[in-house]
Amino acid sequence: MTLRMLYKGKPVVLLFSSRLIKKGQSLCYDYNAGGISAKYDTSNFI
Repeated sequence: MTLRMLYKGKPVVLLFSSRLIKKGQSLCYDYNAGGISAKYDTSNFI
């Protein structure tokens, strides 16, 4: 599950997991899934 929001005026994405994530394990997430949102522009995310 994810939650997109603004923090101190900047867009952030909070990621929640349904299972334990082990140290060193890779996570992938598409920040613009479903298109670009005008409220949360993620074009400058790295």
